[in-house]
Amino acid sequence: MKKKFLLFSFLLACVGSGAKADEVTFDFSTPADLGKFTYAPLSISELIKSTYLNNKGVEKDRCYISNGSSYVLILEGETISKDGVTLFLDNPEKVTNYPRYFFGPIDKFPETDPKAEDFYSDIRWYTKETLQISVDETKKIDKVVLCAAYEGLKNRDNSETIIQTEGGVQTFSDDKTLNTWVADQGTQVSEILYKAIGSSTQMAYTITVTYSDKENGSGISSVNSNDDNAPVEYYDLTGVRCNPDNLTPGIYVMRKGASVKKVSIK
Repeated sequence: MKKKFLLFSFLLACVGSGAKADEVTFDFSTPADLGKFTYAPLSISELIKSTYLNNKGVEKDRCYISNGSSYVLILEGETISKDGVTLFLDNPEKVTNYPRYFFGPIDKFPETDPKAEDFYSDIRWYTKETLQISVDETKKIDKVVLCAAYEGLKNRDNSETIIQTEGGVQTFSDDKTLNTWVADQGTQVSEILYKAIGSSTQMAYTITVTYSDKENGSGISSVNSNDDNAPVEYYDLTGVRCNPDNLTPGIYVMRKGASVKKVSIK
C-alpha cells in the first residue's frame, strides 16, 4: 500500500508542478519506420537516389550494395528528427564510408512499402565520427540509451562510443550492448556529443532520449499542452512504464496529460 501511495503521489506531484518528461525512441531496426523520421536536407527517398564523395574523394551512390546481399545508405551531413529530438552524425575526418544505415540481408533496397519482417536495419558510425543529440534550448536532456541488442538479431558492442559532454554519467551493460548516459542532478544541457574512439564499427538498433523542461525554461510546452491530444501512458504499481499494446490483466496507473487515474485491465 505504501508503494502504491508513493507512486500516485509522485505522478500527481509531477502534474501539479507542470514537470513533464518526454521519451522519444528512434527505432532503426524496422525499415518500414524510417520514413516516419524527418530528414534534412534530403528525405529518405532523395537520399536513396543521391550521391556523395567518399573518403577517397570518389563520387558514389548514397545507396549501394555491400557484401553481395546487404545494402548501405550513407547519412553524411544528414539531420534526423523526431518529436523534438534531433540526431546528427558527422564524419569530420572522412575516415571511411560512414555514418550510415545498414540493411541486411535483403534482395533489393526497399524504396516503397518495405516488409520489415524480411530484413532488418541499424544505424552505424565509425572511429573518430561523432553522434550529436540535441533538443530545443528550453529543454534539458535527462537520459540517453543507445541499444545495440534487438530480439532475433545479432547483439553488437557500442562501448567504444564515449560521451564528450560534461554533466552526466555514462555506463555500459555487461555485454556492452547498452550505452547509457544519465544527467547529473541540476544539469541542464540541451545538446550532448558522442565520439567513436575505437577501431570497431559502432551501431544501434534503437536510440532512446528522455528530456524535460529546463528549470528556468519558458514553460511554453506546458501552457500549450492539450489533454485531448496528449498520449496515454500506462505504469504498473511499481512505477514502471508499460507498453499499452502488451498490457496483461491487472491494475495500472493511466496518465493522459494532466489526468492521472488507476484503471483495471481485464
